[in-house]
Amino acid sequence: MFTIQLHIELSSTLGQYLSFIQHLIAIAVADAVRDQQGYEDIAVSLKWPNDIYIGSEIKIGGVIVEATTIGNEVIANVGCGVNLSNSNPTYCINDAIRQHNRENGTRLAEIEREVFVARTFNAFERLLDDFQRDGPPAVLSKYYRYWLHSGATVVVQNENFQLESAVITGVDNYGFLEAQLISGSSITLHPDGNSFNMMEGLIYSKYQR
Repeated sequence: MFTIQLHIELSSTLGQYLSFIQHLIAIAVADAVRDQQGYEDIAVSLKWPNDIYIGSEIKIGGVIVEATTIGNEVIANVGCGVNLSNSNPTYCINDAIRQHNRENGTRLAEIEREVFVARTFNAFERLLDDFQRDGPPAVLSKYYRYWLHSGATVVVQNENFQLESAVITGVDNYGFLEAQLISGSSITLHPDGNSFNMMEGLIYSKYQR
C-alpha cells in the first residue's frame, strides 16, 4: 500500500519510544476509515503488535518498521500493506463497507485508494504531533478504541517454559503488552518474533512488578 521514511531525533519524545511507530501507523489506518462520518462501525481493528483486521477474525494488513540509528537520529523505514479493495482471496475494507450498506440500508461510498492513503497520512501527522507533544498517553485511548485485546485471557510461557494464564490489561509506555497473572502479579509481555498468537508465543520480560 505505501512506504514512508521517517527521520526522528533520538532526543524527541518519539525517539525515546520508537516501538510506538508501528502503533501510530496502525491507528492512522483505522482512523482513515472509522473517523469518517457514517463509517464509525466499519470494524477496522488492531491486533498487537502490528496487524490490521476487519473484526476479530479477518486479517487485512499489517505494519513493519526497520530502523537504523545514525548519530543522534533514527531513520525508520515504515511499510504498511492494507487490503482496501481486493475481494479475493478473502475480504477487504470495501467489502466491509458494502456489507454494512446491505445490513443497514445505508449508501456509504467505497473508499478510493488515493483518498485512503491521503487520510492515513493526515491522521498519522496529527497522531505524531500529539505524541511528540504529550507522549504515549496522547494516543493510547484511541489505540484501545480499535484494538482486539481488552480483557482477553492468554497463556504465557515464562523463562522456565512453564505455562500460566493471564489477562491482558493494556500496553506500557514502550508499546509492549501488560497483563495480570491469575496469581495477581503484573507482567510485561514481548512478542515472539513479529506474530502474536492468543494462546502461545508470548514470554515474560525480565521485568515484573
